[in-house]
Amino acid sequence: MPADKREREKSTLLASLIMASTLAAASGAVPAQLLLPAVGLFLVLTGATVGMYGIVAGHRRGSSNQVLLDVAGILVLFGFAAAIMSDKTEALMVLSELAGAVGAAAEAA
Repeated sequence: MPADKREREKSTLLASLIMASTLAAASGAVPAQLLLPAVGLFLVLTGATVGMYGIVAGHRRGSSNQVLLDVAGILVLFGFAAAIMSDKTEALMVLSELAGAVGAAAEAA
């Protein structure tokens, strides 16, 4: 196996582990009603970052190494799907409760 391919596999594995650990940490830190919108936002931002990296690194559509751009597109698609499937009314209620709690804490301080 060429060294370049091994390095790509290592970086892909590392990126997957970072993404999984971030999502696992977010599931404990974010209220349940905000988890799906937070995951959607995370996936869209990750897809945009991967896509920008792919373009800067020289990956182009139609070339043999366009896999990175395909992965970026899939991440953005899944992010939008997660945001669409979330319950907006519950998320807005939780956000208003959090804003009220932060405002009360700011007044008390």
